[in-house]
Amino acid sequence: MIEWLLAQDLSKRDGYTHTLTRKKWWKLLGMVNDRYDEISNTNLHLISDLHDDKEIRWFYNRSNSILNTILRNALKSMCDRSLIDYEIQTIIVRPNEAGGWFQAGDAELAELQTIRKDILRKMGLAREMQVFFKNKQDEFYKEVYKIIKEKHGWDRYFKQIKIIFNPENIMKSIPELEADIRKEARRNIIENKMLELNEAIVDRMNRDAENQFNRTIENYYHGKSRFLFPQNYIEAQKSLTYYLMDLKSMVEDVSIKKLLQEDFQELDDLFIDTLW
Repeated sequence: MIEWLLAQDLSKRDGYTHTLTRKKWWKLLGMVNDRYDEISNTNLHLISDLHDDKEIRWFYNRSNSILNTILRNALKSMCDRSLIDYEIQTIIVRPNEAGGWFQAGDAELAELQTIRKDILRKMGLAREMQVFFKNKQDEFYKEVYKIIKEKHGWDRYFKQIKIIFNPENIMKSIPELEADIRKEARRNIIENKMLELNEAIVDRMNRDAENQFNRTIENYYHGKSRFLFPQNYIEAQKSLTYYLMDLKSMVEDVSIKKLLQEDFQELDDLFIDTLW
């Protein structure tokens, strides 16, 4: 479904590249809704099943990993069929007074690696995934940005996905479309596929929450772990999935047609991606 939806989008683009952050690709393809970034410890009241920000962190750790894998597999599949190439770009942003941004080269990427490794060592961690598992993202990235600002005058950095494609090849890859199909009918087909994809992802997220909760209980009673999720874990995770990812929950807030027509900017808010 993602490959078909992506081909539909690229077939309407001018030029040979399109670049967005990972989260904007997710929104463009209907994998999440426009509220995906809205929940934090300052507005827990928006979802009645939430009690503290740990539940939010657990949710985003799971959802980012699942969505990332789904999108990455689709991109790799399209590469294997010689429909696209893609690259992950790191963008470094200067403070407002310095102005502008630039794509990190090899030297900048190596410097960012060194800084992250040094901070991991100071925190007593071996891998960046441990930062997420231990809910130390704020501490880790606060230190990263402090150092890059002091040493290089950089404000922050984020990643984006650049897709390279030939529009003619993309059009030939969409056998479902006929030359004389009406624009509105085509849009309805895309909308239905988007809803179908979103429903499948929401179901996957809910099943994953249940499985994770059950595994934790099993490990606890077999003496393999001393950790247990709170009893409301599944309900809280499902509520977050519904609020942040389910497109049907946004009928009154934003239509899918608006989502399809929105002109996304290439630069996003802070985008951290350790999974690519």
